[in-house]
Amino acid sequence: MLAAEVTVLLPGEMRTIEGARIAPSGLQVPRSAVRAATGFRLEERGLCSGEVCIPLDPSWLVVEDDTTWFDVSAFAQSTGRAQAREGSAFSFGAAPALRETTLLAGQAPDFELEDRDGNALRLSDLRGSKVLLLTWASW
Repeated sequence: MLAAEVTVLLPGEMRTIEGARIAPSGLQVPRSAVRAATGFRLEERGLCSGEVCIPLDPSWLVVEDDTTWFDVSAFAQSTGRAQAREGSAFSFGAAPALRETTLLAGQAPDFELEDRDGNALRLSDLRGSKVLLLTWASW
């Protein structure tokens, strides 16, 4: 479990992380490299990306020799992210929590359009009312 340089593949990104280690459980990175390795910010309330925060599971943190390591592979497994490893390269899929939050809530994303009189109308202005959206495309 020596510190090494690893390559982390996240959806649409490739990052090189120095000082990581490959443990029997998978990839572990210093606490300072959590965002680079996961795409999530480590905050007091948990791991956050945009408005989505996942509570921090204490088992994701490993303290050894005055160093706090974050177990990226355990985090990925706990949150349902697909993962693969080839040598010192690790690939992690998108976090389902980020993909599904608005869809599972049954809410369309907010948007703004003009009505026939040129007045701005936001979908959020209609929350609580039944809304029928009709779309059309010429292609």
